[in-house]
Amino acid sequence: FTYLFLIYQITRCLHLFLIEFILFKLFNKYLMKKNKIHLTILISAIFLSFQILNIKAQVTIGSGLPPEKGALLDIKEKKADLDAGNLETAISGGLLMPRVHLLDTKSLAPLIDSSFILNNVNEYTRLKQTHTGLMVYNLTISTSKNLSQGLYKWDGTAWNMIVDEKSLANAMEQLKNLVHPQPAAFMLNNNITNFLSGVRLGEGQAVNMIQLVNTTPDYIQLSADGTKITFAPGFYVVQFTYEAMHNANCDLSSYFVDFPNDAYPSSGARIHSNSSHDTYAYSNHGGTLSAPCLLTKSLQWNISLGRGQAGNCSGTGMTLLGKSTFLYIVRYSY
Repeated sequence: FTYLFLIYQITRCLHLFLIEFILFKLFNKYLMKKNKIHLTILISAIFLSFQILNIKAQVTIGSGLPPEKGALLDIKEKKADLDAGNLETAISGGLLMPRVHLLDTKSLAPLIDSSFILNNVNEYTRLKQTHTGLMVYNLTISTSKNLSQGLYKWDGTAWNMIVDEKSLANAMEQLKNLVHPQPAAFMLNNNITNFLSGVRLGEGQAVNMIQLVNTTPDYIQLSADGTKITFAPGFYVVQFTYEAMHNANCDLSSYFVDFPNDAYPSSGARIHSNSSHDTYAYSNHGGTLSAPCLLTKSLQWNISLGRGQAGNCSGTGMTLLGKSTFLYIVRYSY
């Protein structure tokens, strides 16, 4: 592109020199003879030459076609066929932008030498404005400098990436890695009657959930039967909230959850919850168990609520209440 522009400038200079030479000859031949008719022709020729020079200020590269009226530079191989609804003007090539390693989003270096920037502060301030609209393809990849590969445009103070589909996808992936909560919520949809009936102390029963929301399906997945969660490696906070009733002659229910860790299932992080309540029909009770879970590998975790050792309720009569029992998981990047 630089060479083409240089050739264009040389051509313009030669063209101007040729016109000046012709005008000089005409002046010598006619003006000295004071021929008014020829003088009129000469003045017209001068006016026409300036019009030609003005036209040549617009350039077409790629063909001999004239440039479009509003374009200083028009790169095309053929003319668009508007009548046929075809705007195509090239079939064998495009514009290849200069590829550079930008140093920072706030600097024109290395396009302008760093030493010049340091030693000519006032001039550099002016140049930042005159370079507004400059475009390059950046090759530098730096999270700390907020630079990715792609097209960048200078706006007078900083480089701004021209976002395409791939760049947008990369940006979205970077957003996933920011430290912010990414929740998933699940719910027991229907009552489970006689829950934990016949289950011994220290053992549990599966709780089948339905999914309410899951913002990170790549990291948290509910099984088809709703009784298991598959975790990808990461840091999670898992919270199990239950609501139950035990229509029997007992007033203390004890539960536990084995939360996932790298040693699960042989040795999960067991957390207990004890809930005192009235007997029989007025035995509604509930609680929440939660734990932070750091997983360095993928694993499948059973959604289960177990019978703790501190309670005095057992046997039939317990109901785990649907639409009041929830599993809440939040993933945090770290």
